[in-house]
Amino acid sequence: MSDELRPDVVGSASGVAVGVKKTEATLNLRRHGRFFFEDGNFAFTVEGILYRVHRYYFVRDSAFFASRLLRDSESELDARSVDSIDAIWKYVSAVDLDAFLSILYPLNFDTPSVSSESVETWSAVLRLATKWGFASIRRLAVRHLDAIAPPLDMLTLGRECTVEEWIVTAVTALCERPEPVSLDEARRMTLEEVITITSTREAVRKLDTAIGQGDILRRVELWFHGTPVPHRGDILPITELPSDSADSAKDGTLSGTIEHWVINVSPTQSS
Repeated sequence: MSDELRPDVVGSASGVAVGVKKTEATLNLRRHGRFFFEDGNFAFTVEGILYRVHRYYFVRDSAFFASRLLRDSESELDARSVDSIDAIWKYVSAVDLDAFLSILYPLNFDTPSVSSESVETWSAVLRLATKWGFASIRRLAVRHLDAIAPPLDMLTLGRECTVEEWIVTAVTALCERPEPVSLDEARRMTLEEVITITSTREAVRKLDTAIGQGDILRRVELWFHGTPVPHRGDILPITELPSDSADSAKDGTLSGTIEHWVINVSPTQSS
């Protein structure tokens, strides 16, 4: 394919992969102030902003991009690749992409360019790193969020980005805190999570002398691994968790059924 891309692709307003010999003047686009490199060889637009970065980093660190970019020459993208790469940027915001590229292109190697206290920004980095398979950037984001994310954010991100250890930690924290789950918080949770938290909190309220913090953690672990929660605070030792429980949630989904989560509901058990 020549340097000229198809007119219908070039004319699109957002999320379009463009050949490196096309200029922002030709496309009537605005260069990104930081992430438009004169020697870049991977160009695309997001929300009307023209980016031009280095294909090498995307191919080196992401099998997702490698499978889409290695089949193309340095100077052009064939029509099939244009369609494929166009779809990558369709649901990516410029703000989130800038946060991600700030990690890939740090201004200072001593510290990341992303604010160390910004849960929202690091969450965007984690989502894109997970989506695109940048393993080292994902680990960096997890490490930073570990220290700053509140329990509800850890729960929703853990579910969305398959950070499984966050789910048990977050649900346990929500069970132990004094405040009940608010309506706004519940809207961010699955039904399973809401039932687990509220039923465990109710058990603690009724049997506060029998259930300690360790028992709450064990209840949450049993729920997470799809094991029925014992009745009235009679908690199994942690060693009695199923031996294959670590494999039961590899896909990040929360397994089990309603009867595993609801405590003190059955009339036959309430006596």
